Amino acid sequence: MPTNKDFKRLVRARMRKTGEAYTAARVSLLKKRAAEAGEAAEAAERLATSPAAATLAVRSATPNKYIHITWEDGTSVDAGFTSKARSKAQVAVQHRKLQSKEAANRMKQYWTERLDALAEMLAPGGNGKS
Repeated sequence: MPTNKDFKRLVRARMRKTGEAYTAARVSLLKKRAAEAGEAAEAAERLATSPAAATLAVRSATPNKYIHITWEDGTSVDAGFTSKARSKAQVAVQHRKLQSKEAANRMKQYWTERLDALAEMLAPGGNGKS
């Protein structure tokens, strides 16, 4: 079973559409994916560093891939950014070292709201601010 079957389908569709060789079509799509993941990462960073955001310290980050943050209460937040398909990206957030179930539920609600705001910001016609 081939890996990245969906991506290979996209490459072949681009080949048919543009007449490019497989490698050229693949490189074009990979560059586009990286750019889309970068946009999602930048938007997430804008959300995390907005005035309404909690005080935090970035421990490490790799553009278009991940960011590791220490939250104001000493808990850890890890966010990963993955380009999926055309005009789609995935953001995964893990907030660790929370002290109680109530704190976990509160932060789950917070991250749900923040990720919804990110989706709205990135949607076509989104205002780029949240």
